Amino acid sequence: MWHRFSIAAAGALLALLASTAPVTPAPAASGAVAAEAASPTRILIVGDSITQGRGKSGPSGGYSWRYFLWKRFVAAGAQGTVDLVGNKTGPALSMTAASQDPSRYTDPNFDYNHAGVAGATLGEPDPSIGYLSIGTLVHRYQPGIIVALWGTNDLREGRTPAQVIASYTRWLLQARAQNPDVDIVIGRLAWTWMSRDVARLNELLPRFAAAYSTSRSRIVLAQMRDPYSRADTYDDLHPIRRGEEKIASMMASSLQALGLSIQANPILAGNIFAPARRPATPTLRLRRDGSHVVARWSERARATSYTLRCNGVDRTYAHPRVSVTMRNNGAVTCRVRATNLYAGSSEWSPAVRVARRR
Repeated sequence: MWHRFSIAAAGALLALLASTAPVTPAPAASGAVAAEAASPTRILIVGDSITQGRGKSGPSGGYSWRYFLWKRFVAAGAQGTVDLVGNKTGPALSMTAASQDPSRYTDPNFDYNHAGVAGATLGEPDPSIGYLSIGTLVHRYQPGIIVALWGTNDLREGRTPAQVIASYTRWLLQARAQNPDVDIVIGRLAWTWMSRDVARLNELLPRFAAAYSTSRSRIVLAQMRDPYSRADTYDDLHPIRRGEEKIASMMASSLQALGLSIQANPILAGNIFAPARRPATPTLRLRRDGSHVVARWSERARATSYTLRCNGVDRTYAHPRVSVTMRNNGAVTCRVRATNLYAGSSEWSPAVRVARRR
């Protein structure tokens, strides 16, 4: 629900939107990173379903961009210098259900504490689903840095970019009321095809940051550095693994600007993760069983699905299925190939033919 503002608040918002000063982070010695070296910097990651991520049974791959952000700390040998905090530990199982079970991730070997909530909008907490106010979260976990990726659901529900900025303003003031020295990383939304309002919100964020960033509590905007498109999503919005790696790269660069030790190369300039490889071509066998044809192919490492092409018609089967029985009395010619969701498909196997039923 949208709340009315006072005249004074409206005037402050107009002054904010009129500001055009550039954002210049203060030296790294100030703010959260000036904490004692022996004490890890606590990082609170907040956002919606894009931040919470989907479990391994979902279409995204089961990691979350937070996983790849953590691996960048590991790559820099800095995992002992940071501590991810929050009231959540698991991914979303669907758009309406979440889990606190880390085994739901494809690889739970990372610091999986966070405060992302699927379906959440900025500034409208709902404790019944574990969406706590930013004031409560900062009071409870005392983060030195907050990493935020907000605004998608607000725009989808009809709020204007200016209203999202107003929500960000209240959100920021609530966070600083609990920790005046907290640093903030705010991610721009990369899915600009969603609506014109996404681009407009991205245009307003630098003005917001310039108006509210201080030497004591810095605001750094995260900008996508790798090409990001619908191909990085599974539904035109939520990222697959490649998209999650790109979001992590975006956030890593901003955390590095705040003085943290983290591997921050863009994905295309030197991915720190071993790239997925295409699976090998499967071996296909066909046999006739009366009025049916049985196709069986060899399982291939790294395959996420198989496509069987028989008499020019393609059918795709999710791994680990490696056989299918078809009712067909005629001659059948088939090929098969294996596909990895992130790396592509193998070559087609040689054609195999069975004669028509006699």
